[in-house]
Amino acid sequence: MKVNTIEQVIAEWYDLKGYFIRRNIIRPNAPRRGQSDLDVVAFHPNTKHMIHIEGSTEVPNGGWAAVKAKMERKFPLDRAYLGTLYPNLPLEQLFVYYKPVPDEQLDGGIRVLAFPDLLSEIGTYLETHRLGEKKIPEAFPLLRVLHHAVQFWSASSTPPAGRRNLRRSPHTLRPGSSSSGSLVE
Repeated sequence: MKVNTIEQVIAEWYDLKGYFIRRNIIRPNAPRRGQSDLDVVAFHPNTKHMIHIEGSTEVPNGGWAAVKAKMERKFPLDRAYLGTLYPNLPLEQLFVYYKPVPDEQLDGGIRVLAFPDLLSEIGTYLETHRLGEKKIPEAFPLLRVLHHAVQFWSASSTPPAGRRNLRRSPHTLRPGSSSSGSLVE
């Protein structure tokens, strides 16, 4: 099964926050392939908050303008479909894109969030939950990895610059070395 990392992180994050999650809901009579499913629909039973979230790493030839046009066609159809399933619930819609874009909203009031901003929100939460004190459940494998990374970086005297400048340990590979290369002593 193909895993979309953005969708997985979104689903785990909202699940951890107490939402019931449905993923990849097939919308019948969709106009084309790729627009037929709703990535994540989350419902919080206490607040009655329902949010529909689409995540994308798509980079079509037309760039952001093409992605924006596609999402502005898709979201109203998804809203209408969810309205038939849950007619009495207000619905928030959110589009998470893999990088920052110039728009904060799409037509119809759909909020746009860059994936790095979502990761920052998650990281802020995870920083306050020390490893060993409050563990992230095993049902959330990507959040568990992020939790370890955040705790590791928080313990480091300097934040990582890129992927190579992590705090050194006796078993850290030297930058540029392969897995068969020498270890830092």
